[in-house]
Amino acid sequence: MTEIHRLLPGYFDILTEKKMPSYVQSKHQPVSFEKTDELKVLWEKHDESLLNPSFEDDFSSKSLLDLKVEIAHRLFKKCCFCEHRCEVNRENQTGRCNVKQSLIASEFLHFGEEDVLVPSYTIFFSGCTFRCVFCQNWDISQHKKGEYSPPVS
Repeated sequence: MTEIHRLLPGYFDILTEKKMPSYVQSKHQPVSFEKTDELKVLWEKHDESLLNPSFEDDFSSKSLLDLKVEIAHRLFKKCCFCEHRCEVNRENQTGRCNVKQSLIASEFLHFGEEDVLVPSYTIFFSGCTFRCVFCQNWDISQHKKGEYSPPVS
């Protein structure tokens, strides 16, 4: 067994089809919830389903993946994605960060110092508003420049 196989066994189990990726497993895990449930209740059901997984081949019921999508939509309506936590509705407002959409400043194959991750595909986003004094990527992160890449459906 190579060093990388030893360090990333789950990754290689998925590649060799010995294991299903988590997002695929979540499609097969039934969860009962309503769109009218409060966010706190949705999170409780989410956490409970992770602690007590059960899998079915019936796609007629709501799944853990459906629940995750509903939670993501709720978070988008009361934004808490960055540390500003301004809670604006990102569907029609720009928050304190003033970031309307993610811009890709650069993307490339990275041949950095971490042997087990070489090469890795790296994406740097622009538009950070924190102005950290020791930011190593300040030239691309703190200026809104780059290309918008729409979500893939």
